[in-house]
Amino acid sequence: EKTNDKYMNESKSKYSTFQLIKRIIQYAKPYWLSLISIFLLTLLSSSISLLKPYALKLLIDSGFGKGPLPAFITMFFPNGFEFNFYTIVLISAVFVIIVALVDNIINVIEWVLGTYTGEKLVLRIRSILFNHIQRLSLAYHDKKGASDSLYRVQWDTMSIRSLLISNLAPLLSSVLTLLAMITVMFTINWRFAVIALCVMPPFLTRYSTKILRRNWNKS
Repeated sequence: EKTNDKYMNESKSKYSTFQLIKRIIQYAKPYWLSLISIFLLTLLSSSISLLKPYALKLLIDSGFGKGPLPAFITMFFPNGFEFNFYTIVLISAVFVIIVALVDNIINVIEWVLGTYTGEKLVLRIRSILFNHIQRLSLAYHDKKGASDSLYRVQWDTMSIRSLLISNLAPLLSSVLTLLAMITVMFTINWRFAVIALCVMPPFLTRYSTKILRRNWNKS
């Protein structure tokens, strides 16, 4: 019993957040290819979503204004084709439909791959966790109760799935998007970019994470 208590206390204080995530990723090693594919699909979906306002730009610049249409659109029409206002409106509507269709197809593929990978990942981690629980002493189970082990097998594994499938890929995609936005801001005007970054609380996340871990260990 003392050995098990010592093991549980060490597990609460030994691993940092980064070490825990690293250990979880190691358990998910057989599914790295699927996880990378999900990340790339998430990044592609975010990039395609940025094209949706482009149809409005076409309508304003080339429909209401006198700007020429981009070459990747005019290449589908014969030489000398007259682009009037109604034609540009139709092109903008078709562009919106195509972008939405491609975005939905990518989301469906991402959902199917994420569901398949998530179920396989949960099965693997549950098997590892169940084998570990069987190796614990009866004194540990008498003290903690069977419900604690059942809860960890049933719900903690689902939390790991949510972390890797639903949270990690969007987080990485958001980080890349943020870096791209910062790069564009510094390219336009570095002074305004510095002012905008000064209002970001860089240590708020780390501070809240410490509070969350401390309260979780107490419970």
